[in-house]
Amino acid sequence: MQSYILQVLSLLTIGLSFLNCRSKQFPVPDDQTILFEVTSSNFAWGRHHSGFFVDIQGNINVYKNPTKWNHLSAKGEISLAELNENLAQTSLSTVKIPLDQLNSHKDIIYTIDPDKLSKRQNLGADQGSREIRCYVYNSKTHVYRQILISESGDWNRENKDKPAQKIKEWLNEWSQKIK
Repeated sequence: MQSYILQVLSLLTIGLSFLNCRSKQFPVPDDQTILFEVTSSNFAWGRHHSGFFVDIQGNINVYKNPTKWNHLSAKGEISLAELNENLAQTSLSTVKIPLDQLNSHKDIIYTIDPDKLSKRQNLGADQGSREIRCYVYNSKTHVYRQILISESGDWNRENKDKPAQKIKEWLNEWSQKIK
């Protein structure tokens, strides 16, 4: 009888472990087009706002001082229509991310814990802001919600979750290739 109980408990443990692993696998919705954004702004010595988006095909859409820009809401959200208005002000970079690299980073977006942000620290003034973000998309409401990966400049903070750190390093490398 004891052997039977141990077998049942072992099976339950294995089953729960499998479910826990499966709950961490969230595919990107088929209708999500934008995955990542790196954005910089500084208005201390004139107007500077630039950055790029990475789409589902690995295309890099670059912007520099757009005339009208839809910013994220206080909740860190932007509608599909607003994002499309922003994308209309970008130009396609000649640099493209290979799909194998893109997919290995795309697949971890929905595993990032957005609550693992470090405490926001003020480190100066007139340095502007640089943010690295990934986006999760709600197909029902047609709204993108950012997951902040890192913020640097006047204020610094970063997401300490391992998948977020992996994306940060990777996007920093791609930032250098676009310049």
